[in-house]
Amino acid sequence: MKASSQRRDRADTTADAVDLTSGRLMRGDTERNINRLLEALETFDLNATELTMRQLASAAEVSPASAYRYFGSIDGVIDAFRVKVSKTFLDHSKTCGGSGRQLLESVCARWIELVRQHGKALTQLRSREGYLARLAADDAGLVMQRAALMPALHSTYAELGIPDIGDEGLFLWSQLFDPRGVMDLAESFDLSADEVTRRLVSTLLSALQGYASARGDKS
Repeated sequence: MKASSQRRDRADTTADAVDLTSGRLMRGDTERNINRLLEALETFDLNATELTMRQLASAAEVSPASAYRYFGSIDGVIDAFRVKVSKTFLDHSKTCGGSGRQLLESVCARWIELVRQHGKALTQLRSREGYLARLAADDAGLVMQRAALMPALHSTYAELGIPDIGDEGLFLWSQLFDPRGVMDLAESFDLSADEVTRRLVSTLLSALQGYASARGDKS
């Protein structure tokens, strides 16, 4: 099986696991155990230790057999954690009103909140592959992230009077709103979540305009 197919298969499995955490087609004890495993993942420093499924299961007070049954591997748990955060992000984006910059700021503000809430784990869960490569491979978490952001980006392109640059705009967003960078900015300069959102959205707007101009696009 090709690598891209393997990633898509794992993403599908991960998405199913996170769908289960929402309570659909799942017994109460299964939902509880999955949530315990995902919560326990945040307690480990993945940069300092090679986490095993047995260690994670012990911390979550779940049997290793159950942990393997739910996720298959540590990578499966990590993918499920990413998807769970992305699903929360997507669910919020569907409730946002407004258009253009107003909509973009509302969506991005929620992302900053999630980074502040789960930053310790998110900054450790960095993929070896690039953002666009993972999107092309249908990474489940990034597909949800795209769905959360694209309505706001499409509206922002129109407000700025620039052509729709699609996933290239999403790529620019990913560089500015990467969890590690967000945490570093907030902690280094003691910035509130609102101030981080304001500064990064303003920078993103300039980047979108500059990028469209560099492509030779005209409104």
